[in-house]
Amino acid sequence: VKDPLGNKKRFYYTGRYLKKVKDEEGNITLLSYDAEGNVSCITDPEGVKTFYEYDNLGRVVKTSDIEGASRTYTYDDADRITSVTDALGNRTTYEYNESGKVTRITNPDGTSKTWEYNIIGKPCKVTDEAGRVTNVDYNSMWKEEKITLPNSGTILYEYDPLMRIKKVTDPEGRTTGYDYDKNGNVLARYLGDIKVNSRKYNALSQVIKETDALGHEKTYEYDLTGKINAVTDTLGNRYTREYNELGRVVRQTDPLGHGSSYTYTKSGAIETVTDPAGRVRKFEYTKSGKLHAVYFCGRKDQELIYDNAGRVEKRTFADGYTISYSYDALGRVIKVEGSDGHTASYEYDAMGRATKVSNGRSTTLYTYTPTGKLKSVVDALGNETAYTYDELDNLKSIHRAEGLVSVEEKNDGNFPTVGEDGHVTLYSYNLAGQLTKVTDALGQEETYEYDQYGRLITKTDRDSFDTTYEYNDLGAVTKVGYADGRSVAFSYDELNHLSEINDWLGKTTLENDIFGRLSKVTDYQDRTVAYEYNAIGAKTSLTYPDGRQALYSYDEEGKLSSITAKGIEENSNEHTSYSYDELGRLIEKLLPNGVRQDYSYLPGGNIESMTSFDKEGILDKYFYSYNNLGLISGINRERRNLDAISGQYDYQYDEIGRLTRSSLNGELRASYEYDAFGNRTSLIESDTQTTYRYDSLDRLVEAKELNNSQAIVRSYDYDKRGNQTNEYVDGLLNKTFTFDTTNTLSKVVDSEKGELKNQYNGLGFRVASTRPEERIEYLCDLSRDCYNMLERTVNGETESFIYDKNVISMSKAGDNYYYLQDELGSPMYMTGTDGAAVSSYAFDDFGRSINPFTGKIKEAGNKQHTKHAYTTDGNIIQPFAFTGYQEDDISGLKFAQARFYNAKAGRFQSEDIIKGFKNAPYTLNHYGYCFGNPVGFSDKNGKLPGWMEDAWDTACDAWDSTCEVVGDGIDAAADFCADTYNGVKTWVKDNTDFVDVYELSSDKGLMGPYVTETTTTKTGSTKLFTLTTKNGEFSSFGVNLPEINIFGYDCKTSFSVGSDGLSNTTTVKHTGDDGSTDSITVKTSAASISGETASTNGDNTTGSGFRLSLNPTKSNDIYSYDTIKIDDHTTARTESGWTINSGITDLAIAAAALLIYLGAGGAAAGGGSAVILQFPGAESAKEVAKGAAIFFLSLFGYDVLNNECDTSL
Repeated sequence: VKDPLGNKKRFYYTGRYLKKVKDEEGNITLLSYDAEGNVSCITDPEGVKTFYEYDNLGRVVKTSDIEGASRTYTYDDADRITSVTDALGNRTTYEYNESGKVTRITNPDGTSKTWEYNIIGKPCKVTDEAGRVTNVDYNSMWKEEKITLPNSGTILYEYDPLMRIKKVTDPEGRTTGYDYDKNGNVLARYLGDIKVNSRKYNALSQVIKETDALGHEKTYEYDLTGKINAVTDTLGNRYTREYNELGRVVRQTDPLGHGSSYTYTKSGAIETVTDPAGRVRKFEYTKSGKLHAVYFCGRKDQELIYDNAGRVEKRTFADGYTISYSYDALGRVIKVEGSDGHTASYEYDAMGRATKVSNGRSTTLYTYTPTGKLKSVVDALGNETAYTYDELDNLKSIHRAEGLVSVEEKNDGNFPTVGEDGHVTLYSYNLAGQLTKVTDALGQEETYEYDQYGRLITKTDRDSFDTTYEYNDLGAVTKVGYADGRSVAFSYDELNHLSEINDWLGKTTLENDIFGRLSKVTDYQDRTVAYEYNAIGAKTSLTYPDGRQALYSYDEEGKLSSITAKGIEENSNEHTSYSYDELGRLIEKLLPNGVRQDYSYLPGGNIESMTSFDKEGILDKYFYSYNNLGLISGINRERRNLDAISGQYDYQYDEIGRLTRSSLNGELRASYEYDAFGNRTSLIESDTQTTYRYDSLDRLVEAKELNNSQAIVRSYDYDKRGNQTNEYVDGLLNKTFTFDTTNTLSKVVDSEKGELKNQYNGLGFRVASTRPEERIEYLCDLSRDCYNMLERTVNGETESFIYDKNVISMSKAGDNYYYLQDELGSPMYMTGTDGAAVSSYAFDDFGRSINPFTGKIKEAGNKQHTKHAYTTDGNIIQPFAFTGYQEDDISGLKFAQARFYNAKAGRFQSEDIIKGFKNAPYTLNHYGYCFGNPVGFSDKNGKLPGWMEDAWDTACDAWDSTCEVVGDGIDAAADFCADTYNGVKTWVKDNTDFVDVYELSSDKGLMGPYVTETTTTKTGSTKLFTLTTKNGEFSSFGVNLPEINIFGYDCKTSFSVGSDGLSNTTTVKHTGDDGSTDSITVKTSAASISGETASTNGDNTTGSGFRLSLNPTKSNDIYSYDTIKIDDHTTARTESGWTINSGITDLAIAAAALLIYLGAGGAAAGGGSAVILQFPGAESAKEVAKGAAIFFLSLFGYDVLNNECDTSL
């Protein structure tokens, strides 16, 4: 077969048997046969072999690989699979009714799922593994009319006379409606009474115009082959796309003329992606099409090596760091090992779910519900967290225990009780599965109310404060109202980017470029900040209200190379420069005053050393060491003239990574103990011991400090929202903290220091603070959620700050000062224009300020040491402290953006808005700082800790990063639909996305029920880029390339590159008189074969399918799905199915074609494979399946174009 570019794919036969396939690159796949003519072995171009054994009826009874991993299969008299047994003896059984439809699947763990069917063979009742029933009712035309969910909620469907879906009503009575033209194209979609969007089509039923609910239009242009070649938004901004002879995208250009280009291998895999800045990312593949290496700007970023079974055996990164993978007999990862000794091992249950995870020092245990939801986690210290779920598998309760949760609660489903079972949180939902109530361990409730469109309209917090939300017809928030009468109004431009904010301070206007990036912000005081960007979206200029600028330059790899602080006067420019090693790692930062920092790294990316130089020479040296878990075990700090804080710091941790001991030069600095919930219970340092007591919400209620037999007792009160409101010292009120209805700290009163008032804008940014004899106003960079204070005006005197990732300089009273920070972002020194250090700083483990000359803690209230008042040539007052937090003397707290941090207690003053991750119970403590590890973690914005990046972490994201780069390029034409800048996105999420407990899961060896969600971005009717998550984790990506009509049938084939390399997809379609379509799609790649039916009516598609892995150690899927349209650019597909370590693996492509034929058309004749595919319309299915079979069988030499295709094949 020769393509238009002259690339050839050759097929070699011996008689009628295909024996060899040579692809466009010259790579060869070999097929061997047994005496009966069955495929007995397939050898891919890398020599990976898959073996097949058959019974005397020609049915596959065993598959195996060269490593000995195998599966065995049994059949009934109708050739239907009755059992599949994997290499470890795990057995799955299948039962059928007389029509050949599956009635029961029994899993290796003994659970089962059952199906019942109506008189025409459509499923009418499904009972899941937990015994929960879903019923399906049909109308007189056998279309789904009502689905009754296990919680008694119903989904109703109405149809027009042509049986196209007219209206869908969800369990809460909310409706989605559709209008159609005479060709069956969707003309409009309604959410209740709101027309969400409308479309206009050309004579070929291609969308040529889309109009949203606010009248914003978008138009589409097509080339002669029907591919989108231009998109124009409502403001006339035009995005274009070019294709080569094979219809593959070779260039995309945005309205500013910035273009990305793509090249491909002969076999169609993406070979290079060149972005608008000229940066090239190159991909290399193995002979069998697997990703082998990734290059960026000529540098090899990573390389992948595969074992004899075709699994990733080793990943090698640019610095030589390697990660090796080991597998069990089922191909599941059982061990991961880094070249630095960092290891992780896994054990699984009969369903392939991870039950035990060890890291070489500690072990975590997991159990699951019958439907595969996480049931319990036992951490390395033996403490258990248990979860229960409702009828729809929504999270119903979390019970965190000291020790183990009772067996009765876990096994009998007894519901935990607030007030009795300790750390318990309860969740309630409406019939549609939306969260309606959260009840904490003290019985306090937070409730949520929704409008007729399913949007949150009222949140009532535990203090009974109502927060209300209003929306425009596009669903964007237009107003937020608070219980004290204040409100914030939001307006949007024609591209739906936020353009104006009206709050209690006044009006803030935002101007955005066509990509949604901020170009200018004018705040309520008429102060203007302006932004500019380069071709790849990196910030190149930030202009301050007085005209000063920070200019950012980048090297050829897009890394920051310099920052120029451009003053308003001539010759007032100052330059900060950055240098990198050959691997792209920062090795030198040179400040304008000649002060510099040098960095070196270990294999894997962990920092090895950091050295600072001033005009006198070496200012300090830091050397880092790590344990085999990747945690910092030691830092050797040598700081010039600061002997009290110089020397060897050593750190020890408990089994779950919490800091338990720190020492300096072998002498104890501090030791820590914790309870089962992550709360610090004891601190011992020198001759002082502090013990802590907490309630069932993890709120600190008492801290007792004993020093030389003298005790100081601090106790605390809280509001119902979890904010600390009062501090008492030995029973006397010392501080009060007031939180307003927006849940921000508005006032602090200290019994000795006076009163502090904070003021915030409608987005939650702090804009002013008032304290005795002092008023401070803040100007913030709204594009950043941390390190965002551009100016601070103290009693009329303005200080301004310039940032890279952290602050690098402060201008004050005509003088400039420059910061040097440690690995956590904490300031170590302030240096002056002459290159000399003028201030030195130090902090203890959890961030209390230390006098760097004496090494003693600077206690709050000691006036001599407040505000860093010690200097070498005068008092330099500057705001930044531990990890870059802004510290405050009156409150004794550090401002961490989303909330305030108490370094003395090592915890936050208020609850986290991110409530944690189910798989990691140590994240469920809402007050803890960095999960008890302040040495290697920092929490920049008070929401979620981050850690120092290394190759181990990078390895987890390496493939994702590759996909993101490709996706960013392919999806460029749709970027203008993205949300606006980070600050607003963060605010919107924090204030409207309140489902607060997340579930992380690994796809390694998962077996059992699953749900995938695929979001597809489109321009018109052409898919650009697809990203799929499975159980919430990254699963795959795809770049979709054009279709080719073949053989004169209504049959199209196309090629794409994705996670499995090059794949071929062929679809045979039948269109009914009513405009509805039925189709069968077969997809083949180097990794799998899949088949899928689709029945499309309007915007909605339903169907079922299967995926068969060509690697017998991999899992297979049987599933059904629904696809709905979310908006003009996005469709959402929800897939529910069963993952099994079994299935009919490939008998070459011919076997896949036969399965399709039997599944769709042969069902009426008792074809056993009907279990795999059920087609909505029998007659059209037969035609469709036959077309698919003809095409695929012809590729393998069967002369079926002139002969009847039947099951004898």
